[in-house]
Amino acid sequence: MRINNAIFNVVILIVLTAFFLGAYLLENLGVQYVSEGGTPLLKIHVYSYLIMATVFICLLKFGIKGYVSALGEFKQAWLRAFGCIVFVILYGLYKQGMSGMAYLVDFIFTPLLFVPILLSLTNKQKHFVITLLAYLILFNACLAIVEFSFSYRLIAVEFTSFSHFRSTALLTHPLNNALITASLTMLLMDKTRLPSIVYFFIVFIALFAFGGRGSTAIFLFAFALLTLPTIHTFFIKGVVMSKLRFALYQAGLCVAAFAAVIALTATPIGDRILSKMYVDNSATARFKVFDFLERMSSNEFLFGASQSSRENIKFFSDINVIENYLVGWIANFGLLGLLLLVAGVFLLPITMARRMDSKALLSMFILFFASITNNALSTKTITVLLMLTVITCLVQQVKLFSPKEAR
Repeated sequence: MRINNAIFNVVILIVLTAFFLGAYLLENLGVQYVSEGGTPLLKIHVYSYLIMATVFICLLKFGIKGYVSALGEFKQAWLRAFGCIVFVILYGLYKQGMSGMAYLVDFIFTPLLFVPILLSLTNKQKHFVITLLAYLILFNACLAIVEFSFSYRLIAVEFTSFSHFRSTALLTHPLNNALITASLTMLLMDKTRLPSIVYFFIVFIALFAFGGRGSTAIFLFAFALLTLPTIHTFFIKGVVMSKLRFALYQAGLCVAAFAAVIALTATPIGDRILSKMYVDNSATARFKVFDFLERMSSNEFLFGASQSSRENIKFFSDINVIENYLVGWIANFGLLGLLLLVAGVFLLPITMARRMDSKALLSMFILFFASITNNALSTKTITVLLMLTVITCLVQQVKLFSPKEAR
């Protein structure tokens, strides 16, 4: 399946609309995307419609065989993941009706449909998509730092549950921002003209602006694992590099460290870090959510809680929101639905990550464990769309010179 320039332009449009047209912006524009009421068609994001339209065109042009054959060695993993998601959607329609099903369409159904199209791109086109996403994540991180410094959000939204100001930038909820940023940074930080260490420090500061403690801790732990072999080689065997490159690394590290010190002392971020080094009510809610599971009957645990049980979670567990997507999936679809959703979401990207280097597996590690600290994956989020886009564009791409190598 060969992708022409017109379809490639649509791929770029899909990435841009998913990134910039967040839920909060759509709500401010009068589109009832996540709020109650409104037209059911508007509950599905425009990027999902673009993906489905593109897939429809590809099916007309290449047929189902041509569309699926683009998956190559990942065909079996994709079919299993797609089958799991279709089953959960059908079960959700039977159990809950149309309520909440738009979430699954945006969250995982259309991102899986997007994969064969991405695999059909040329190496040059994949490289462009990866570079674009690397700069978009960097821009979003910089915007978050600026928002936090001035205690002002670019997109108007109010939170009543936060004791401190948190940046929302472009990717809706602060914890959703933190999850996406932490998960993708390891794969994208060497895809721009900035030194990787500078990219890392910008993202690190942005994570505190988002207030994602769980994402930040897992992000740092994964990076520590990534650097262990390099540190061992550096001290035991040494590393061969030119004096100019070594000087540039030192300069980049000094500039990044200086900028970090300025950000921590001259902005509220430093106070934010110190004020969150303990278990507060927000952290306690992550543990209280398991009380809800204990109060579920065996039937509810296997097949999903009733509507009344989900609506009265505050009465059962003294919390307003289920701050754990695994518990949220059990509440909505039961244990069976949980297993199918985990397989549908993680099977394909992990299969692809195993064909890549350790950074891809560590990125999946960050995604899985950081997402447990919040409920981002049980809401309308582009986390899976962006992760699948990045991994798909990297997995079969012939090695190209990065901007730093090109110089």
